[in-house]
Amino acid sequence: MFALSSLQAFAFAPGSAQVLAAGTWLRLRRQSPDTVMYLERGRVLLGIGQGGQMRHQLGVVEGPAWLDAAFVLRRRGSSLDMLADSDVRVQQLPQTDFLQAVSQLPSPAQQLLQDMAQAYCAQTELAVSRLSKDAEARCAQWLLRHAMPHEAGGLRVTLHLRKRLIAAQLGIAPETFSRVLRQLREQWKEMDQGGMPNHALWRRFDQACNEAYRIVQAWLTGMKQHAAEQKTLRLSLLAEVKEWGERLSSLAQEGAADWKAAQRELGEFSRRWREAGHVSEKIFAELQPQWKAVLQEASKPLEQAQQSSIAARQQMIAEAAAQASGPLRIDAVKELQQRWQQESQRVVRGPILIVSAIIVVIRRSQYEPA
Repeated sequence: MFALSSLQAFAFAPGSAQVLAAGTWLRLRRQSPDTVMYLERGRVLLGIGQGGQMRHQLGVVEGPAWLDAAFVLRRRGSSLDMLADSDVRVQQLPQTDFLQAVSQLPSPAQQLLQDMAQAYCAQTELAVSRLSKDAEARCAQWLLRHAMPHEAGGLRVTLHLRKRLIAAQLGIAPETFSRVLRQLREQWKEMDQGGMPNHALWRRFDQACNEAYRIVQAWLTGMKQHAAEQKTLRLSLLAEVKEWGERLSSLAQEGAADWKAAQRELGEFSRRWREAGHVSEKIFAELQPQWKAVLQEASKPLEQAQQSSIAARQQMIAEAAAQASGPLRIDAVKELQQRWQQESQRVVRGPILIVSAIIVVIRRSQYEPA
């Protein structure tokens, strides 16, 4: 919407304003009035009307503001129904005068207005289409909008956006787009059987459907192939973790396990699983429980080592407590410190233990003679 003061060339005649009551329809979709409407004051609802009421509200405009200037700039009728929500005061200017005034603006300003109007109209049409049309109507509208004459005859649909973006614009899934195209084709055949067949028109329609279907089918095929590849990768990762767990268990039995390295490798396995590519919900629901079970089994040697380390440290805490309450032995304190450091370096993770008894012993050793 553009402020009145930004177009100084407009000079409404005194007394040309109209005062309209709340509930008045100011603009209706698919109509192309020859005027542009300026709202001096009042509130107007924008949306989709039905049965004399605003069925779907998409916005509210309060004066002063231009109501349908964007549509006029794009030389098209309004995509919105406009209903006065309060008493309003409006003025109307012939479109020719409005466009002539805009043409007197500097070129950068004209381009800015055109860009803003184009974006506003596109977003409005998309919102209205989603609310007022079912999936079939939206697909048909998309085909008609993008079908262009081809040099070999008939029509061709050229894809300028990614497949997922087209489906997202229509507010449907790619699978739904494909299904609706098939339905449209069958409906056309049935209509052709009821009267004089129009083979030329059918060929044009069928070609447009085939082109759009080919695009969607290619996307679906690519998604299925990608999902199959990612499932294979995840199954391979499951097997790798299982083998790694068996190897870690053997090393633990031999007393040769590197628990810090094992902790890092487990973290790396988890990262790879999280960052693995997309699979369907059904496949993920099948694989996720397997992943949890395999990871839990592979982690058992590390968990056992952590529990063993906790028990060893608790024993050291008990020894430190005994040292704190009895005669101080510096050599025993140092030996406890060394054992604690060795244990903390051997197993990197596990519950943190606050060893107050050892701290007391260490503090005593700093101030008392042996």
